[in-house]
Amino acid sequence: MARQPNPPSGDSVAAEVDFYARPNPPKTARLPTMQQQPDQTRAATAMPARERQRRYRDARLARGDVRLTIIIDMKTRRTLGRLARWHGVTLQQALALAVERTDAALTDSLPAPQRLAYRGGARDVTG
Repeated sequence: MARQPNPPSGDSVAAEVDFYARPNPPKTARLPTMQQQPDQTRAATAMPARERQRRYRDARLARGDVRLTIIIDMKTRRTLGRLARWHGVTLQQALALAVERTDAALTDSLPAPQRLAYRGGARDVTG
């Protein structure tokens, strides 16, 4: 028979009980099973992936988002992926975060006249 490890030190009896107790496995929520539909009904109601994607893009464009198509080198893509994983966000969100932070750092480093020119104000930045 295997030797039981020593319980944690302390005056609490509850700590000893918890130490030896084996927790019950968590109950997994069961999703209701879908009744099988005839193939022809399922085919009639299913939307092709390209149609779902088109609707998604149309909705994003209607919200005011713009589409950007670029080709980047693999090093930049890996860096973007690393940033996304580090921050726990999507590639799109990581790109937005990087652009916003770079813009803020540049804006904070510029003197007032250049900052105004950078933001689209005065065009003459000779000062």
